[in-house]
Order: sequence, then C-alpha cells, then structure tokens
Amino acid sequence: ISPDGTRLAFNRTEQQAAGDIWLLDLSRQTLSRFTFSPGSEAFPIWSPDGSKILYASDQDGVSIFEKHSSGTGSDQLVFKGNYASNNASQVSPDGKFLLFFGRPAGQLRQDIFVVPMTGAPSTRKPLPIVQTLFNDVEPQFSPDGRWIAYVSDETGQHEVYVQPFPVTGAKWQISGTGGNQPMWR
Repeated sequence: ISPDGTRLAFNRTEQQAAGDIWLLDLSRQTLSRFTFSPGSEAFPIWSPDGSKILYASDQDGVSIFEKHSSGTGSDQLVFKGNYASNNASQVSPDGKFLLFFGRPAGQLRQDIFVVPMTGAPSTRKPLPIVQTLFNDVEPQFSPDGRWIAYVSDETGQHEVYVQPFPVTGAKWQISGTGGNQPMWR
C-alpha cells in the first residue's frame, strides 16, 4: 500500500505468464498496468515518499529496478547482483538504503543485505547485514530506521528477530512459537 494509503502495488500473473506489477487505485477501484517488460517483475515496494516503486525483475539478470509511481518514465536500474534470487524488501525511512534478501549464486540459503541508494547503480555494492548458515528473510526497518526486524529459521522454524541498524552484532528473538512477515507499528 502506498504511503498515503490511496494505491496498492502488486504482482499479477494471470494475464502475463511472467508477471508484471499492477496498481490499484483504492478509491476509484481502477487497475492499471505498471511494468511492461517481457521478463517477470515482482515484490513491489514503495519509496518512503511514495514517488517511486522498486521491484525485483529478471529483465537484466536478477536485478532491482525503480520507476516513478505515476507510471511516467522508464525503468531505472537500482542494483544488479550475482544472485539466484533477490527480493526488494524496504527503503529506509530516510531513503538512503535499500533492504533486500536474496540467495547469492551458489548458495542454498538466503541472507539479508543493504544497498546504499546513492551513487551510480554500477557502484552500489550490497553489504550483508544478516548472514548466517540459515535462511534469513523478510527484513523491515523500524519507523525511525534504527532497527531491523527479520525472519530466520535458525531454531528449526521461522522466528522473528530484531537487531540494531547499523549492525552491532546484537540481536534479539521476538517470537517464540513461530513467526513470519514482521511489520512495525
């Protein structure tokens, strides 16, 4: 849902086998297609101010692109990495960092990374912030940008954890009987 609560961005596959991002205007109940590449686009997220939508795409390998939420202009590469999969998760409240989780090429597990949103896309290098022997997924910044909540299966089931951002090495398990898709109030 857009920051102002008026639109919903989602992946739709029923009309295109590969999948594209679509927008639903919640007050008018109108649908509009947002991406048009022959590849697959998924996992849309909104910039903090709602001016852009970021999404994962396979149109140039496994990459993350952004486009003005008005639909004008072309897709702009945000980050391209050597990953078998990556999922844009959230842009920090100050707009300086992109959180994503992905499976680096050659790995079976997923880790959590942050990419600076400044500089040319070719110079943006991901920094691992949760990298364990387990699957670490679904990261979310706290509203003040000082914490990250995420999911890990290190106990044998999915549990929610939090850690400071920037990373200090500290972390706390929040759930005790399983948890997924953490969100901050």
